Amino acid sequence: MNWQCITEAPKDGTTVWLSWFDDGDGPFDVCKMKWVKDMENGLFPGRVGMWVSERTGWTWNPHDDGGPTHFAWCM
Repeated sequence: MNWQCITEAPKDGTTVWLSWFDDGDGPFDVCKMKWVKDMENGLFPGRVGMWVSERTGWTWNPHDDGGPTHFAWCM
């Protein structure tokens, strides 16, 4: 996959692959997700906007450490 910085990821509902890299290692936890601007998760009070898996409903919080660092376009 051609990984790009998460800051360039589309936030228009397009599904992309997400992952995180740690000190040059990775990718880790590769997930197919899309951005939902009004999504909330009770584990992150006051945080609105999450990456969401269409298949499982899992969310990935981009606001704190441990969020995705890279994305790749789905083919």
